[in-house]
Amino acid sequence: MKKWIKIIVVIGLIALAILTFVSRTVYNSNLTQVTAISPIRAFIPLEHKTIGSLFFENEVEMIADTQWIIDEVLVEDGDHISRRDLLLTLDTFDLDMQIMQLELTLLQLENSFEIHVDSRRQYQNSRRDRQIWENMHDELTAQISIIQTQLDRLHDIYPASINIYAETDGFVSGLSVKPGDVIWRGAQVLTLIPNNDPPLLKFNLPPRDGEAFNKSANIYASMGVVVTTGDNREIFEQLTVTGRITSFSLRDGQWECIVILNSYEGQAVIDQEVLVTAEQQGERHELVVPMESIFSGIGGQKVVYIINTRSGLFGEESYLTEASIEVIFDNGTHASITGGGILQETLLAARPSGRINSGDVVWVRE
Repeated sequence: MKKWIKIIVVIGLIALAILTFVSRTVYNSNLTQVTAISPIRAFIPLEHKTIGSLFFENEVEMIADTQWIIDEVLVEDGDHISRRDLLLTLDTFDLDMQIMQLELTLLQLENSFEIHVDSRRQYQNSRRDRQIWENMHDELTAQISIIQTQLDRLHDIYPASINIYAETDGFVSGLSVKPGDVIWRGAQVLTLIPNNDPPLLKFNLPPRDGEAFNKSANIYASMGVVVTTGDNREIFEQLTVTGRITSFSLRDGQWECIVILNSYEGQAVIDQEVLVTAEQQGERHELVVPMESIFSGIGGQKVVYIINTRSGLFGEESYLTEASIEVIFDNGTHASITGGGILQETLLAARPSGRINSGDVVWVRE
């Protein structure tokens, strides 16, 4: 009899354990699941995509001082040249012919004018003759003035030299002219980049992102040269660069950032739009948490949920209490927070499987 009692008790205990396990499993499966995280002291990396451009601080622009007609182009874009190297020759044949024709016409008119002046006595017989002479005098004077004006204009646009030389050592950039092109006075022909002049990268950041960037730290950027065709923009060449910020100023509501490039891989395309992805280590913050652990409370107040433990129906259970916090800075994935009595050892709920509220009992994922 006692033996059967023992067997029944053992079976009962096993059944109770199974029932307790099943009940706990069912109970836990109905709880919202959360991941426990703790704030850490860490840097918050910064990343921003924007449109920028490459340029050189000491670039020398070659400007047409008169109207140029290109005869020969002796260099190509990207060529390294030395000071006084011949870059272009100009075609003045048409100008020479026009000037020669006008000078001949002017000489003929001046001769006619002298003859006309000498003939004045022949036109003094009557008032009508004198009027004819005056009219011819005015006509010749007007024609000489017109031709002289045309000559002055041609001399004004006549190049000082048909040979265009480099003004500095360096390499050629922005050259797009070809033989036969007419370049108007004041137009840019090409740019000379002096040797040992480091390239600069310029781009703008919105106020919030700009204020977060460390002005004394390096920036790492990847760039793609942008080609615009109609409404489409296509990136056709990738560059990877590193550099330090040399100028950082607020202009028209945007932070203008100029970076001296310490190194770059790829072909630098000067004054061409580039798509910039600027990255930086950022600042070190005391309490850094993933954005998945920050929630919106009443009135949009930012809150976190602290994980606490207590005795429950099936032993120790985890429950949540709400704490209001302030987000000092975030980069979209991580945030620096303060307030709510949060410490580095505080356990916070993140990535919940459903809606959570203060007082909820939750299942903390392993």
